[in-house]
Amino acid sequence: MSWSRCSINGNKSMPVRCAHSSVTIASTNSIYTFGGWDGAQVLEDLIRFDIDTSSWDFPLPVNGKKPSKRAGHSCTRLSNDTSFIIFGGSDGEHYNSDVYLFDIDKMQWSEIQTTGTIPQSRSRHSATLVQGQNKVYIFGGSDGHGISNSLYVLDVLTWKWSIPNCIGDPPPATWGHTSFLYNNCLYFYGGCLGDSMSGNMNILNLSNHEWKVNVKVDVEAGGVAPVSRAGHSCTLYKDRAIVFGGATDNDKILNDTFVLDIEAMSWKKFSGDNTPTLRCAHTVEHVNNRFYIFGGSDGKHYFKDISILDADKVIAKIEQAPKKRVRLRPIKNSNDPAPLTSSSDNTTTLTSSTTTTTTSNTKTSPSNSSTTSNNNVSSSAKHANTAVTNSTPSPASSTNGVGHNEPYQPPSSRGNTNNSLNNSNNKVNNSNNNNNNHAPAPPQPPLSKSQTSLKIIPPSPPIRSTPPPPQPMPSKLKKAATPSPTAAPIIIEPRIQKPKQIIEWLQSINLSKYESNFIQNGITLDILDYLTEQHLIDDLKIPTLGARLKILNCIQLEKAKQLAKHKERDEKEVLRESIESLKVMADSLSASVQTLSMSLKPTPTHTSYQNGHTSPNLMGMNNGRGRRGSNAFEHPFK
Repeated sequence: MSWSRCSINGNKSMPVRCAHSSVTIASTNSIYTFGGWDGAQVLEDLIRFDIDTSSWDFPLPVNGKKPSKRAGHSCTRLSNDTSFIIFGGSDGEHYNSDVYLFDIDKMQWSEIQTTGTIPQSRSRHSATLVQGQNKVYIFGGSDGHGISNSLYVLDVLTWKWSIPNCIGDPPPATWGHTSFLYNNCLYFYGGCLGDSMSGNMNILNLSNHEWKVNVKVDVEAGGVAPVSRAGHSCTLYKDRAIVFGGATDNDKILNDTFVLDIEAMSWKKFSGDNTPTLRCAHTVEHVNNRFYIFGGSDGKHYFKDISILDADKVIAKIEQAPKKRVRLRPIKNSNDPAPLTSSSDNTTTLTSSTTTTTTSNTKTSPSNSSTTSNNNVSSSAKHANTAVTNSTPSPASSTNGVGHNEPYQPPSSRGNTNNSLNNSNNKVNNSNNNNNNHAPAPPQPPLSKSQTSLKIIPPSPPIRSTPPPPQPMPSKLKKAATPSPTAAPIIIEPRIQKPKQIIEWLQSINLSKYESNFIQNGITLDILDYLTEQHLIDDLKIPTLGARLKILNCIQLEKAKQLAKHKERDEKEVLRESIESLKVMADSLSASVQTLSMSLKPTPTHTSYQNGHTSPNLMGMNNGRGRRGSNAFEHPFK
């Protein structure tokens, strides 16, 4: 399973919380957590979770000047891995801009006296350490009266604040957003705009401090994009960023998971078993390939459980491609000429070893198709109607003279092909010279996206004037095997794929005499499920009824065997998961009893306003009044 629940050993009476901060210290293999809000009061405790023993240690014996109670603050681990700093946050009445340093070795707090341009007090901002610069970048947040989009930089060597001189328009003001560092760029995602949530991705290039706002992020085909949100988590893992939970518009709390491919800038949704309950204002710590998700709130309940997400399993699952369906068709002789094909939208495609020319809405006969295609090549840049790809392999991009996307051809076959192509190209060039005096062809309508895309076409023999008749294909496989109508160029694929596996399978069922029938048609173990008796008759030429029935029965047995392998589970693993489930149920029951006892305490509520808008009550914190009776105590972390 990708998701699992962490069973806590030892003391389990730790208080629930949300809007806290946390940091991982590798030297002690522990997660330190400070402050937060438990539904009734703002916290000021420092607690530690030992990953090795899966146990909490609190209260910690600390000394020095401790930070005041706060929520919505940031906690940033420094490069030495023996200390971290706390910045900002709020206790419901006051918003902070102070900086505190905690030394792990000495277990000591100390307040840092910073200099330079000190930021305004704020909470629910983002803080990101850039190790190469020894600087912490603070962005956004709220001070209870307004929302900020200011960017400050704290030098952790000199403890001096500064405002970088950025290029371009900054992102809109947000709080409750997230940030991470990748390839010397800071990525900012989501956040609350005041009266609505944001789902934008904003990027700051640290080499020149240039902003790119509302960067487009694609979604996989047939997939969905994450909804706008705030109070979520966004954690970097290798070249991916994993988003979990948060709150969206109308105070809706989430527990969905999305994976951002940073290089491709595309979203993919992940669905797994044993997903944590709805929550926001939680924390996530990355330890090896595991994400430890702690605390949070769904707006009514507050949590202290720990869920663990295996990042490797998440990425492996979303990268699993659907089973490829291969067209069943008789093998063609490599010396057969490539046909001149026409698609259903009057598009004529000429396929050769050096260029591919596609012209829309042009009807030509086979005899003059070469002339028409080459005339349109000269006007491709002006009208964007012709896509030409030079697929001649270069020494740097090929091996043994064969291109990366081209099937292997024996040296003698390639030599004959090149001689024929030279003759064909000479004829085409002569035809072009004769037609240069004619009037240019009228502009053609723009091609579709699929028609204008460049395609690398493998070398093929010269084109003959009369195309060969199409090869028959079983109708029951057309839906799985027929390519898109716009994919006009014919790409010759290797016919023999994994012959050893299919040969061993035929030998195991004593039908090795039909090896050539399967290999010539490109049949592999991956596509055995799609074979029917009609395929065995028409394509594989299996003559006897007994052999056909034996093949089909063995296919079903092989399919059942594979399903059985997937369902096999170790008895010890099942027992362990059962024990963990019982522990989780016990912890959940204990948390429910504690929550029920807390809910019996009356808590007054009210509504506060910010910039003329009603502040969304969605971060897992009930409204209440401060100790002085003012109405400023809205969200201590905001």
